Amino acid sequence: MLIAHIFYKSKWNPLTALLMSAILLLPAFTAEASSVKKDEPTYPDNLTSIGNRVFENCGSLAEINVDPGNKYYCSEHGILYAIDETGNKTGLICCPAKKSGTVNIPDSITWIEEYAFSDCGELTKLIIPNNVESISFRAFEGCTNLTIYGKANSYAQTYAREHRM
Repeated sequence: MLIAHIFYKSKWNPLTALLMSAILLLPAFTAEASSVKKDEPTYPDNLTSIGNRVFENCGSLAEINVDPGNKYYCSEHGILYAIDETGNKTGLICCPAKKSGTVNIPDSITWIEEYAFSDCGELTKLIIPNNVESISFRAFEGCTNLTIYGKANSYAQTYAREHRM
């Protein structure tokens, strides 16, 4: 398991954080450093748990990749999602800080993790589906240019209004 907050405010880049997590907590995980890009880490198929805030202050993070054989996580367009036993995306874990423009969250998502969009300063538009019922604490911290869009009377619309987004 990658411990939440373990690399908080660390000066390590995402690759170092990923590799240190693997060394400390995933002894079965081995990878050649040359096969992992510094700003685009790839999680192995045997990763079973990721804590929140693992990528906080990783401003150079461009995308997150997950081995297609992983039964708990997947990535799409560089965004990290939790999946259920049938492979459907259920939760949004992390959007890389370098993501810009518009993100349209898949309809199957029901929750957004704490700090999921932390420091996504170039993200301008986020479309949240009606199925989202939970947005965790500080999910959008550091998103200075972000506008949230959701259908009328949806949880997303209420959240955006309450947080002036």
